[in-house]
Amino acid sequence: MIKLSQILKSVEENKHSAFFVTPPVYPDAESYLLQSPSRIVTVTNPEEIEDYIDELEGEVIKNKTAVVLLNYECGFWFEKKLNKYSKKNSEVLFTVYIYDERNKQTFKSDEILFDIRGEDSYSINNFKLNTEKQKYIKDIRKIKSYIAAGDTYQVNYTVKGKFEFSGSLSDFFQTLIFNQSAGYASFINQGNKFILSISPELFLKIENGQVTTRPMKGTIKRGYNTETDLAAKNSLMQSSKNKAENVMIVDLLRNDLGRISKFGTVEVQSLFDVEKYESLFQMTSTITAELKTNISLSNLIRNTFPCGSITGAPKIRTMEIIDELESESRGLYTGSIGLLDKNKSVFNVAIRTIEIQKDTGEGEIGLGSGIVWDSEPEFEYNETLLKCNFLLKPDPYFEIIETMLIEDGRISFLKEHLGRLKSACDFFLFVYSNKKIKSVCEQVAQAEKKGKTRFRLRITKWGEVYYDTEKLKENCGSIRIALSEIRTDSENPFLHFKTTNRKIYIDEHSKYSSKGFFDVIFLNQNNNVTEGSISNLLIIKNNIWYTPPVSDGLLNGIYRDYQIVATRTQIKSLTVEDLKNAVALYLTNALRGLMKVDELEFPDGFVKKFQS
Repeated sequence: MIKLSQILKSVEENKHSAFFVTPPVYPDAESYLLQSPSRIVTVTNPEEIEDYIDELEGEVIKNKTAVVLLNYECGFWFEKKLNKYSKKNSEVLFTVYIYDERNKQTFKSDEILFDIRGEDSYSINNFKLNTEKQKYIKDIRKIKSYIAAGDTYQVNYTVKGKFEFSGSLSDFFQTLIFNQSAGYASFINQGNKFILSISPELFLKIENGQVTTRPMKGTIKRGYNTETDLAAKNSLMQSSKNKAENVMIVDLLRNDLGRISKFGTVEVQSLFDVEKYESLFQMTSTITAELKTNISLSNLIRNTFPCGSITGAPKIRTMEIIDELESESRGLYTGSIGLLDKNKSVFNVAIRTIEIQKDTGEGEIGLGSGIVWDSEPEFEYNETLLKCNFLLKPDPYFEIIETMLIEDGRISFLKEHLGRLKSACDFFLFVYSNKKIKSVCEQVAQAEKKGKTRFRLRITKWGEVYYDTEKLKENCGSIRIALSEIRTDSENPFLHFKTTNRKIYIDEHSKYSSKGFFDVIFLNQNNNVTEGSISNLLIIKNNIWYTPPVSDGLLNGIYRDYQIVATRTQIKSLTVEDLKNAVALYLTNALRGLMKVDELEFPDGFVKKFQS
């Protein structure tokens, strides 16, 4: 295996090299490293664009591979009516790197080791938008006036975020793809600047005379646990507003493809699919067509570029409105990055795409949203700021963990543990191999034939499996616990799944265990009791067992489930008063089962002693 950091470092150090990476969450994923191009062409003269695309197509057929960077502004030159909106020779429109096959390496997903471990090896500072809030809101209102006048139905309005970058670009890119499982990601060294694209959207795939496009339109924030996640997905699937926007773009792209395809072959293969990403659900549709005989690559691009999902509809009038309102040229953002070889050509829509100047560290990222009649300017502005979070506030590196008890060579509740592990992997888009994980479990269990052993299994995002074991010590003496002063957020997904991202729990457990406490329990933002740092809890009150609901922000423990059935425990939100009035309080976890608490200390110093 080769470390991803090694590949990225190689790109970072070698001018005009590129890496196209597909995360292994996608079946049969392949990644490509290209270095030392035999030819580089930069096009600034718009009259040369189509001729050179046709020349490029000819070179690719001769066992070459090409990387194509197509700026959004090329679209002004593919449509005569729009020519006047671009300034001749003022900017690069089109860049191509051509590589001999000997300078191309192909990797299967299981040949690359994702090796980031979350170190603070880079920083992003002084982030700001290139558009003031007042202008943004004014522009949205102007767009709505155009919609009211019938000029357009939807406008994809964009701004840019500017920032200063320092540190490791390879670690930065790994962090980005850790937080965004994008199918069309690339890391490109242009010599004077770096391009980091984490695009999930397919613009065009051309293979065996067939063209496929998969526009994205319609999003919703993901839930914080399995139940709320499913509810969010269903809400998007049933959203008439999102469906209407999606159909609008599907119709636009059907018309684009219809001009260059055989009669009757343009088909909507699927409509309103919902794809899952780390932070949101995205609605997509897939359109295919058979190209007319002898349709050139330049004909295909001229009739479809730019993708309608990042302009709006109708395309030409909407592009005029975009040119009028947006503060600066889009450049590569919302253009396309393509990878072409003799067998297949794939172009993404260059969204979630970052450019960083090599010498100065100056960076920029485009941010856009589809504006329709009922869009609220203030809301759209705030949503644009939220879209920066994957750049400015990415989730820290984490692994999914499962802690199990091995007793005399047998893992207790193995089926339940593996089920919970798979659920967490599905939620966070981690690669889950039941065969690999079961094999590790069997090997470890066989090695621990005597006594009780704590077995901690860890899974990384790309499916690597690690573990550690230690002999379990018996509890000695009374069990004292404390109530933390820290409040947790019940909508934090990391409370509902077992991962290494649990700093608050680790810190509080360390703080209180140093004072002789076995565990520390928490309240959420509503002052409801949740769980301990290493255990769930149950109380007995009026001869009835109670435990907090998962929705209050806690991990559904394996032994908690067992005890609910065994003791007919009722599930209800619990308060501090419930703790003080309880006859008995128990902790549970998979290692130690049911444990009776002797004392609970509250932050004000009051100590509740429970009956023996």
